[in-house]
Amino acid sequence: EKTPFGTIDQRRIFRVDMGIDTKDYPLVKTRFNPPGKRKYLYIGHTAWYKNTKELENIASQIPNFQGGHIGGGEVKGWKKLANFATLTSTFMSKLAEEYDIFVNVSTADAQATTILEQMCFGFVVACTPESGYGHSSLFKLNTHDTKANVKVLQGLQAIDENKLLARASDNREIAKTKHSWEKFCCSIIDFVSN
Repeated sequence: EKTPFGTIDQRRIFRVDMGIDTKDYPLVKTRFNPPGKRKYLYIGHTAWYKNTKELENIASQIPNFQGGHIGGGEVKGWKKLANFATLTSTFMSKLAEEYDIFVNVSTADAQATTILEQMCFGFVVACTPESGYGHSSLFKLNTHDTKANVKVLQGLQAIDENKLLARASDNREIAKTKHSWEKFCCSIIDFVSN
């Protein structure tokens, strides 16, 4: 009601969550690097709403930072892996051998698909609520509080592998149940039909 669309009949507005077909994103991350050796991954471009300046701030504040980036543009402090990559199970299996924690610090991203993809692949995900996801299985980051973000990300270096695997399993189950392609389609069909 606080937007320019606040006068629209609320019965005509329907929230749709992003959908994904988990069959296309198999579980490939089944083990994590040892504590202190875990690497961070970011997939996405560098538009303003991706907030990659905060990714750069994080990299500059973590000693011996190890992070990889796939996507257009440069993210200072993050190793450029590719401008574009097709996320096949073979490619992601190789990536999963090296990287552990998917990071997204978007300021406004309307449910980035990359987060759901990584939830399915088995990565631990740390993201901002502004990314459109607030599930309890995700580790919460802040859009501009670098000190807090560093604390969360460094904390993930010390967590027992079994706890990380449990979080990753919860992530995949959430993607299957709350963000399934079937649920996405049925929700729209139900709304349009009524």
